[in-house]
Amino acid sequence: MDTAYVVIGVLQLAVGIGWTWGVLADRRRPPDQRRNFKGRTSPTTPTVVGVVWLLIGLWWLGRGLWG
Repeated sequence: MDTAYVVIGVLQLAVGIGWTWGVLADRRRPPDQRRNFKGRTSPTTPTVVGVVWLLIGLWWLGRGLWG
């Protein structure tokens, strides 16, 4: 077990969960009252970023636990 990779993986997962939680909370608001993620971006872009962030965190965590 490599502790540095486990710590990086856990931190990455925490950021990914927080990001995804923020996206989901923002989507429940009416479009004119949304705090984040408004503008020229696609509505699916923040969700894709959150999922990719979670996958990277899982990869780091797996790498740390495996080796």
